[in-house]
Amino acid sequence: MFSEHLYYSYLETGILGKNLKYLPKTESTSKIIWDLVSSNNATEGMASITDDQTLGKGRRGNKWFSLPNSSLTFSILLYPNFSIEKLGLISLVAGIGCVEGIIKSTEIKTKLKWPNDIIYQNSKLGGVLAECHKIKNKNVVVLGIGINVNEKLNDFPTYLQHSATSLRHISGKKYKREVILAEIINHLEKSINSESTIIEKWKSYCSHLNTDVKFHYGNRLLNGRFVDLNKQGHALVKINGDIQTFSTGEIQI
Repeated sequence: MFSEHLYYSYLETGILGKNLKYLPKTESTSKIIWDLVSSNNATEGMASITDDQTLGKGRRGNKWFSLPNSSLTFSILLYPNFSIEKLGLISLVAGIGCVEGIIKSTEIKTKLKWPNDIIYQNSKLGGVLAECHKIKNKNVVVLGIGINVNEKLNDFPTYLQHSATSLRHISGKKYKREVILAEIINHLEKSINSESTIIEKWKSYCSHLNTDVKFHYGNRLLNGRFVDLNKQGHALVKINGDIQTFSTGEIQI
């Protein structure tokens, strides 16, 4: 059972996460927020969280696995001031918030994989799905975030056990999801208000900068070296001697 009292006791934001919608079980925390946006009942920075998300989505149409009362599954509403060209930075900001919030609350030093995976020693710990729509001339973004917190390795489906991990599996300790959530949102607010430092800060947490990677782009699997990000947060990958820019795709390391 999620404790709202404990969560609010650690929250230190001005706007983000102040309005929290908690449900013991729901299909999708992001759908909760989009429904509130559609009915004009949403407030900037509001968050939704559940103990049991049954239809969570990952990138490329994948289903996001979450274990009831063990995973941290939540969504948050943003009205970013970034230009359309820079909306790709939102996923990077979310990743930074997750890594810094996890470090603050657990001392586990996680890393980032472009564009929005949280990893530990090449195993996936969490991910971010950013959905953006323009409504009444305003950019509206909902960040859906999933973090594996108290799962044991054998809690994951067999097909994920070689590629997934959890904070509990890493340290052997159980954690309060409320504290981790509050610290992630605290650091997310700090990062989103510091646009000029996003790229350099993200690169400082990147696990594969200046290394050879496999790159899934559409139906193609490319081999190259991940060399940098541009000002929009797009990946710069050196392939056959040429640096190519990608706004979407998935890194395999």
